[in-house]
Amino acid sequence: MGEKAHNETILDIARLLPHTLKNFLTGLRLSIDELHDLLAEHNLQDHTDFQVSCSELGKGMERLNRLGGALRELFVIEELAPEPFDLGELLREQILPWFAEKHSDHFLEYTAGSAPATVLADKRGTELCLQHVLSNAVAGSSGNATVSLSVAAEENGTSRVVVTVTDRGSGIPGHIQERLFQPFVSGWPNGVGMGLFVTKEFMHRTGGEVQIESEPGKGTTARLFFPADGDAGKI
Repeated sequence: MGEKAHNETILDIARLLPHTLKNFLTGLRLSIDELHDLLAEHNLQDHTDFQVSCSELGKGMERLNRLGGALRELFVIEELAPEPFDLGELLREQILPWFAEKHSDHFLEYTAGSAPATVLADKRGTELCLQHVLSNAVAGSSGNATVSLSVAAEENGTSRVVVTVTDRGSGIPGHIQERLFQPFVSGWPNGVGMGLFVTKEFMHRTGGEVQIESEPGKGTTARLFFPADGDAGKI
């Protein structure tokens, strides 16, 4: 099976899973609550084994919940509505505040060039992709680390705008880099492995491109290339 057919199969499965996962997690939460109440009746709710089991179940449920959220994002790909918009404005008004709230233990260093930054893409999909690459940068960095974000016209003179995200963290292991854009492959212990798959699919379908360069022990750079719109505004 070719990569395109494989990805289409993943998308077909993803259409069915979010609702199934939601129902499963709801039932599991109710069962855990009932078990907790039953043990409380017998003063066993503080038993160490029970606490450990509940903790592990909670972690698993949280990961499944994040997987369901990632799968729901695939529906954005199915409903793309490309439009011209100011990418610099999106970064300033949406991404910077989101980062400050979501990753308050990290510092985001933002720079913008003077070249036009009006792109032709789906705005919501663009926002999701930027959140994914920034969250990956945070996952690969220690607390209080600095993540760099920049937007500029591509240097080789093409009509594209590039967003660059760089961290100076642990980098991505070599064996993971080879499969980085495949679904369910993650370089981080708590990752669900869908963020870069979603990002690649979105960028490809809107005429863009995503590139990842990483060196273990030194950090990672992600570049998102967006097609520029003819009526470009300023960054």
